[in-house]
Amino acid sequence: MSSPSPKKRCPKPWRPLFAAGSRVECRHGGGDVFYPGVVTAVTSDGHYDVDYDDGDEERGVAGSLMRPEAGLKVGDALQKKFPGYGSGVFDGRVAEIFPAEKKVRVAWSDGEETFMTVAAVRKAMDHPPSPAKPVKRAAASAPPAPLPALEAAGGRPKRARKAPPALTYAKMGTNTSSAKKRAAWDSEEDASISSSDESAKPRRKRAAAAPKKKKQAKKADADDEADAGASSDSEDESSDDASSEDEQPKRKRTAAAAKKKAPAAKKKAAAAPERPLTEAEKGTAGKPTAGLAPPMAGQYSGEYRFAIGTVVSVKCTSTGRWVRGHVIMHLRGGVTTFYAVEKARCLFERMQGKNQHYEDVDVTTQKAAAACVVALDEPPREVRKWTSGTPCMRASNLEHAAAVKDAPFDPSLGFGASKLRTKQSTGKFSGGADAAAGLDEAEVKAKAHLAAGRVGEAQVLECLTCLGDKWPTQDRPNVTPDGKPVHGMCLGAVFVLGGVGMACSNVSEHYPELTTLVTKWVTTTLPEDFPFSSLQINYNYRARKHVDGNNIGPSYIRAIGDHSGGQGSKRVIQRGGELWTADKFIVTTDDDGKPLVKGGGGPDTLDCKKEWMLFNGNEEHETRPYFAGKGAKPGTKGGTRISFIAFSHQAYNKLSTSVATRLRTLGFTACSDDGVDLPYFTKYRIDKKEFDADENVKYFRYQRKRAIELPPPTKKNAVSVECYGLTMARGGGWMSHCDAAATRTVHELTPNMTGFHVLHLDASGAAGVALVESHVDKKRFNIYAKTDPETDRFAKFVKGLKPNAVVAVCITDTAVAAKRPPGKKLYDALVSLGAPENMEKIGYRFPFAFLGVKGAKPGSAVVLMDKTKFLLRIDATVVTAKDGTVTLADVTEEKTDITTKVILSKNHGDEG
Repeated sequence: MSSPSPKKRCPKPWRPLFAAGSRVECRHGGGDVFYPGVVTAVTSDGHYDVDYDDGDEERGVAGSLMRPEAGLKVGDALQKKFPGYGSGVFDGRVAEIFPAEKKVRVAWSDGEETFMTVAAVRKAMDHPPSPAKPVKRAAASAPPAPLPALEAAGGRPKRARKAPPALTYAKMGTNTSSAKKRAAWDSEEDASISSSDESAKPRRKRAAAAPKKKKQAKKADADDEADAGASSDSEDESSDDASSEDEQPKRKRTAAAAKKKAPAAKKKAAAAPERPLTEAEKGTAGKPTAGLAPPMAGQYSGEYRFAIGTVVSVKCTSTGRWVRGHVIMHLRGGVTTFYAVEKARCLFERMQGKNQHYEDVDVTTQKAAAACVVALDEPPREVRKWTSGTPCMRASNLEHAAAVKDAPFDPSLGFGASKLRTKQSTGKFSGGADAAAGLDEAEVKAKAHLAAGRVGEAQVLECLTCLGDKWPTQDRPNVTPDGKPVHGMCLGAVFVLGGVGMACSNVSEHYPELTTLVTKWVTTTLPEDFPFSSLQINYNYRARKHVDGNNIGPSYIRAIGDHSGGQGSKRVIQRGGELWTADKFIVTTDDDGKPLVKGGGGPDTLDCKKEWMLFNGNEEHETRPYFAGKGAKPGTKGGTRISFIAFSHQAYNKLSTSVATRLRTLGFTACSDDGVDLPYFTKYRIDKKEFDADENVKYFRYQRKRAIELPPPTKKNAVSVECYGLTMARGGGWMSHCDAAATRTVHELTPNMTGFHVLHLDASGAAGVALVESHVDKKRFNIYAKTDPETDRFAKFVKGLKPNAVVAVCITDTAVAAKRPPGKKLYDALVSLGAPENMEKIGYRFPFAFLGVKGAKPGSAVVLMDKTKFLLRIDATVVTAKDGTVTLADVTEEKTDITTKVILSKNHGDEG
């Protein structure tokens, strides 16, 4: 009998490490720090698109830069030293986790407890103290040995620790500080993201806040960008550099093991590239003389000689050798130099020296360029970029930023969705047997009401009452009052984790009659033709202050049921259950005289009981106190409060064809597969995409023409502000002022720096307008990176100004973060400078320019803000009256839509 022939070894097809919707941690930009996020798509070439928790996003991330999200759990062990105890190490265990506050209660071996940040706990786990000398403890049968008294013999005081604060969700009511409330930034519609659906098992709790990510910027600004925290929406400034591979079970390491690993970690951090550089990659000692590009014809221009993508040989400052690379970015001058290219950023083929990836070379003149860079006679290279349009500035392992060709949009796939996975996820209702029984009864009643043509609030309430208190549950710790799962469900479009993507919710799939009844009632009772893709239904719980993260913004809310006023902090609320919003929508007119709904109404309470109220989900909002029934507590059978929030998911127009068709069948009105925005949402959608290289060329061609035709003014006591945001050529701007002799001073601002740039001017003297102090560039008010402390600093600065002081403000990136809006203190400070009392809140990545006078009448200041790709300009003359009162005269305002005027214009070639 012959033996069977051996099986042929065939290579396995490539399978992704992570599916769309997976929770991961990624090394943003190929750096050393991991940041939490969600995989939104898997590309055909084996890379991943990631949306980070702090609002940033990245395309084409290699799997080698990613790892599954690691979370803390109760019982995890750690060790820590405390001052005053020498080398003694205390053993501790995680006793309780507070995800929203990013705090952990730790119980120590000596019987005491402390509260630590999540990042501090993870750091203690990953890097235990050395040497480790555990504190002696009594025998297991005996109680723990007491610590020395405060005045123990020997003079050494007892280890002093403050009593742990009561960081329970129940005590975080309406009177808690803004710093604590600032932690709740998840969406009111967080149910639109779930592990298998909104009623499935709770999502894994986030272990830590996303640490600040540093933008790749000029080396001279590296320290400042670290302080600025550019491209970060994180509050926690700590970072976790330890990888999961370095973690040991329960983190039990001996002192010897910790001592051995410490130097190894240092060596790893300062390690050279993965493989040694070849002689060719090390470059040459002298300037290359062969293979050079032919000389330029006509007058020299650094912008065209060293165009984006040009292959060059550049002199590396760290090694002194000439190294191959290519141009990835132009660094331009400002308005006074007519935005000429001053430097070219050249990316090396391989990292040089200890950690140098690129070189910024002077190309202003041919002589200056010849000393440090030469163009080679080779085809230009493609510049690898992230999703936002930022060039990748890492020389080694460039495959992690491989250019992803935009494939034709395939409606059958949609936004990261898989028809097969969607079908699998909807095969079984995952809300539990108790909820299923109530929903089954509600489905029968809904079908009968629809057949009879009865669609109203009474019928909806009757159906939902069938659930009693056995509703599906949702895990929403950043919105709920006590951090525990709450009763509620989301109908319509949801983003399902685990590789499913955008899908129809589990409840809607299994209970279509109930869903149709609710959507018909919503559609017929809404005060306008409002398109919505999803409906969040909350049962008897109060959402605390937060900002939505998954919808476009405009949302309608309505509450039904027998609920009444709740006990507030200082008074009894008669109605109860209203929605408080930080900035109420108001109706105004646009430039064409058409009605326009926008922010600017200021803080207000919207009575949404039995009436639909429009609000901005992207501004802070919360539910006011209430009782569910006469004298009953929320959640009891004494009464009912059911709230409905109609909104549109940000990916409502990127659904698969099957999902979009299914949602339309169920009565949802914002669901498509073409990627095109509905007219209602075009004015609210934030365009985060940056200009590409060709668009930047067009834009700066236009800017050069402007700098010649509309330079900073040179007239007596003139003040001007001009700026543009991050999405246009990485941001930029300038401010200028003239004295009584029309002598002009121009402040060129560094691009790509978040927060407020501020000038304090004085016009009281005979010399005219004079600079008192400047808070620009590294001295700016970086409200984006450090929202609360920098807001306090700005408010203190304004408060200290003398009456009639002139203040100019502008941005060169973005003023505020998407999920950390500044509080009332910032707007009160602007009002004291003449801003409207209920000015519209500053938008994320929106350009912002301001000119005001301390003590002026509210509404007298010039405030400009618009969508992301607008250029703003303010020109005014400062007038000082005999009594010393300062006013602004001859004010001109400019808001230029660069996309329409320059990028899409057929005449953009004539702009220069």
